[in-house]
Amino acid sequence: MILRLAQGDWFTSRTSSCGLFSVAYPRANPAQKTELRNSYRALCRDDTPMVRRAAASKLGEVAKVWEKDYLKSELLQIFEDLSRDDQDSVRLLSVDPGIQMVTLLRDESELTTVKQALKDLIEDKSPRVRYMAAEKIVQLNYLEFLFLKKKSASFFGHQKRRREMLGVPFLDDAITKWFKPQQFDDPVDRLNYFVTSSLLAFFAIMVSAKQYVGSPIQCFMPMEFRSGWEQYAEDYCFIQNTYYIPIPEQIPEGHDERQKAEFGYYQWVPVVLALQAVIFYLPNWLWKTLHQQSGLDLDTAISDASKLRTLHSNERRTEIGKLCTYISESLEMNEAQRIPRRILCFRVGQHLGSYVTMLYLFIKICYLLNILLQFTILNNFLETKHMFWGVHTFVQLWQGSDWEETAIFPRVTLCDFRVRRLANIHNYTVQCVLMINMFNEKIYLFIW
Repeated sequence: MILRLAQGDWFTSRTSSCGLFSVAYPRANPAQKTELRNSYRALCRDDTPMVRRAAASKLGEVAKVWEKDYLKSELLQIFEDLSRDDQDSVRLLSVDPGIQMVTLLRDESELTTVKQALKDLIEDKSPRVRYMAAEKIVQLNYLEFLFLKKKSASFFGHQKRRREMLGVPFLDDAITKWFKPQQFDDPVDRLNYFVTSSLLAFFAIMVSAKQYVGSPIQCFMPMEFRSGWEQYAEDYCFIQNTYYIPIPEQIPEGHDERQKAEFGYYQWVPVVLALQAVIFYLPNWLWKTLHQQSGLDLDTAISDASKLRTLHSNERRTEIGKLCTYISESLEMNEAQRIPRRILCFRVGQHLGSYVTMLYLFIKICYLLNILLQFTILNNFLETKHMFWGVHTFVQLWQGSDWEETAIFPRVTLCDFRVRRLANIHNYTVQCVLMINMFNEKIYLFIW
């Protein structure tokens, strides 16, 4: 079965077979082992980059089960070929098997090929390959064993010092992955899912720090209040909603009228900002999750297509042919299981050529709907009187109006609370300054 898969016409069957060799090889007889070795060697030299990638990713597992004689005579040559492949992704996946071969081969004479190949990977033309080689070797502490050049040792030393400064293993990997632009998005997508969501997350952290670490509210207390009472009153007023009455107006006597003037959104500002950041990132998460179901590796396809710009003549035509073959096989995969559906005049389906196109258009619509949703969230959360609150506020500022006249982010508010003293209940109304609203005002005007 493995040999039939490895010799199949579809690249998907050949790709799937790569993970089965390490499982079947220990159970095979000598004749079958020879066939398996020859078949795996052919997969590592396949014309399709996806097949070579799959074979390179399983090379370490295969090396563990092959006899040492074949490991030295055949597998080392396979590793050397993969480490010099013309595809960056194949060379990237050959780093791990090279490290594993170092652990399997202890004789210095046997390690010459592996050491040279790893040195070449360290100084590879692709930054991704260089970084992966640096990460793996630093983790396994093979610097002295590999006798790397001074330049490489300096590079690894910098990587190791940076990791020690961060103090959290692999945090730099996560940060690099987050900040690295994807192959299959555009500046508008990055503005939505990366720039805007990052700003919203930063604002949420900043407001949270002000609320829970700083002094978000300060109140003017009666003279008889001691320091402990003052702290209690300020904490109570921040947790309980305050209400806004303009200074020239008289404070209403009735509780209902005061309650109508209450506003309590400021406690929830960090939560809403974080929710907005998640919503802005959601379309990108849907895109990355769903486009993988098409069977087409967009990252590899677009990366290979970008490299065609630097090629010329026959080499360019050859690479275009390989890329077209890969895309064609991906679209024709599982042809017998296709169940096409129609939406209006469009034929759509997971295995049809329209799947990725329709998905991309759907994600673009999601970005647009998200913008409208964000305006709705802002207006309802702030309880503004104008649908275009941002424009209205800018006009007021242009006309010279003071910030306090907007009444959406008041600085000075009132707070009612009751204190029980023995058998008597004392009612107090204090005037408070909401310092946090100074931040909220600027943040939400910028967001709008």
